[in-house]
Amino acid sequence: MIRETIAPGDSRHTDSAMLGGVRRAVWLATVLGLAVALTVSGEVRAGQRSAQRYFPVRQASFATDVSTQAAEQPAAQSATQSRQNPSTLLPPGQTSTATPGAVPPTQATATGGVETIVLDPGHGGTDEGAHGSGGIMEKDITLALAQEIAARLEQDGLNVVMTRKSDQTLSFEQRAAIVNAQTNAVFVSLHVGSSGPMGSACAYYFDFGQLAPGSTPPATGGLLNWEYVQLPWQRWSRRLAELLQSEISGRLPHSPELPVGAAVYQLREINEPAVAIELENVNASSAAALEAAGRPLAAAIWRAVQAFRAMYPAGAR
Repeated sequence: MIRETIAPGDSRHTDSAMLGGVRRAVWLATVLGLAVALTVSGEVRAGQRSAQRYFPVRQASFATDVSTQAAEQPAAQSATQSRQNPSTLLPPGQTSTATPGAVPPTQATATGGVETIVLDPGHGGTDEGAHGSGGIMEKDITLALAQEIAARLEQDGLNVVMTRKSDQTLSFEQRAAIVNAQTNAVFVSLHVGSSGPMGSACAYYFDFGQLAPGSTPPATGGLLNWEYVQLPWQRWSRRLAELLQSEISGRLPHSPELPVGAAVYQLREINEPAVAIELENVNASSAAALEAAGRPLAAAIWRAVQAFRAMYPAGAR
């Protein structure tokens, strides 16, 4: 299943026990003790801010101001709300998937076309994903789908990179590092849901408008917080998702006509156009019934990428 981000400032990040301790400490502190505590706290927060990782913003060709991209909500998007957004949340207490010491991508101007498709079979290893009533595990289906899709795309002359080729555990950071190391790539993450119409599929793109108000920072001095790396590509990701959903809806019955914009965590740290596809559903009668979607999904991805290449001047690093 697709995981949805918890917005910064969400009450789920609050440790009530810790707050109770702080209130008691303030009540009992002397004026001098309180001043010292506040000074130390300020130093810690300053140290945390200095440790935040930023990266130079790669300019997308649409040259839209970063602060206005997140606020832009196309009228067509309201039609997508009929499909329920992803519900699996980031584990409590985890607020970032940033990898300490990772080297941010360098700045470049968007000038080329799509060269590589990065297929990401969701979950894997100890992360089994959704479980079906008949024993089907999401991690197995996503891998089988990715292998089928990759083979067909390569036959048609596309360069394909897979984030995993076996039943292995990969973190979000590791998956992001794989795609961010590519040149002129698009990222497609594959998932299997558990509640939608059987045999249907829906494409998702990261919509920063779904985060809490004020949680999208503007670019400052050409740098952007690592967790907002997808922000400059939001409109391109949405366009790719639209093309994909148009192809999917014509091949897989009961699929929606429009993609869904949501705070999909898997896409947040991808520094390229990025989408997720969720196939329904893991409660199928057999794994073969789900894996049969590999052929139409491959055709949908191929046609969508061809259309996308004609309009997208990707960033050459």
